[in-house]
Amino acid sequence: AKKAVDRNRIKRRINEALRLELNEVKNTSQSWKVAIIPKKRALDVEYTKITEDIKKLITSLHNG
Repeated sequence: AKKAVDRNRIKRRINEALRLELNEVKNTSQSWKVAIIPKKRALDVEYTKITEDIKKLITSLHNG
């Protein structure tokens, strides 16, 4: 996204989704390094879709 406002909105949404999901798997002994690179169209996506995708990502990492 070109505007800082838009980039920050995407970052806040992803960070909040990660924070909520990582609290559920925090007690595991696994550690990961993951880079999430959102597309500009992430601005148009509902927050619930972002949380679903983050949940799928964490589940696949946890089971992987």
